[in-house]
Amino acid sequence: MKSPLSRWHPWPLAILAWFAGFSTFTAGFIIFAVGQKTDLVRPDYYDQEIRFQEQIDRLKATRPLRAQVTVSYDASRHCVHIHLPTAQAVRSISGRIRFYRPSDASLDRDVPLAVDSAGLQVVHVAEWRRGLWRVRLEWTVDGQGYYYDQAIVVSMNGPTSTRWNRVSRSIDRWTAACPPSRFVAMRHVRRRTWGLSMSLLSVGPSCRSAWRRSSAALPSS
Repeated sequence: MKSPLSRWHPWPLAILAWFAGFSTFTAGFIIFAVGQKTDLVRPDYYDQEIRFQEQIDRLKATRPLRAQVTVSYDASRHCVHIHLPTAQAVRSISGRIRFYRPSDASLDRDVPLAVDSAGLQVVHVAEWRRGLWRVRLEWTVDGQGYYYDQAIVVSMNGPTSTRWNRVSRSIDRWTAACPPSRFVAMRHVRRRTWGLSMSLLSVGPSCRSAWRRSSAALPSS
């Protein structure tokens, strides 16, 4: 009588290898975590704390003036109007305007603050990328700092409008060089397309009314 052949099963070795790998990974992670420095997040934490407190003071000083500080975008002229209180404009004022682009830091721009006697400054943004921008004003009057932040949306300007202008000029040149017979054919096609669209629109209500009539004619169960 032949003895049954013993089959070799790899599962015990696989389980041992898994536990060995998991233990090695856990030990390595613990050694890595213990070796990390956790004393300070930044070496200049004291300067950062001072700047943070200065920012809080700027916000508190700006709070009573928020109704007099406005930032608006003029889409027709592609410019941003910045208006500060007139009482501050006639005094010694200095600062900057930061245009912050949340989606692309490379597009951020800094503009010196230079308002006129009425407290108005106009920044032209015709060549800027359209989309969401945050306008951050930082200015100082007689040693007192102020801060104001507002979001604007720049639309239809920059590279997009430039491409659209090129396309529009190309269409104008094409229509100027196009013979009258081609315009007649285009009007004919447009008229046929309009007629087909109106036919489809008229078929819809008639089908719905026919379905209602047929449903009403069915005997109720």
